[in-house]
Amino acid sequence: MDSDGHVTSSQVYRALVRNHAQLQYNSLEHGWRAGPPRPAKVAASPDLQHSCDCRTKVAQKLKNRRYENGALSLQTDEALPLVLEGQVVDVVTQQKNHATELIEDFMIAANGSSRECSKKFVTGAAL
Repeated sequence: MDSDGHVTSSQVYRALVRNHAQLQYNSLEHGWRAGPPRPAKVAASPDLQHSCDCRTKVAQKLKNRRYENGALSLQTDEALPLVLEGQVVDVVTQQKNHATELIEDFMIAANGSSRECSKKFVTGAAL
């Protein structure tokens, strides 16, 4: 990616992810944003702080580039069951936050890279 958020090249690799920090979207909401308050695990690790800051900058550039190319901003809330003692007692709405949007930005970029990779292997297909 260049400094303006243009994806200049991409490759697809098989990967194994090891989540040593074991952070969750909701608890990480403030961890992605620069400055306090950050979750204790993020605040205690300069590496995690740096990772959060870098990912935030890259995701924002990717998002800006998508909007410049005509992307729409859609609000879609996710309904989740609230389960207590094995019984569904309510349905709650999971609101988007900075952490979920950041992951969404990277997933969209990954989908674009996968699409470009697929073009190399599929001829004549409308991808």
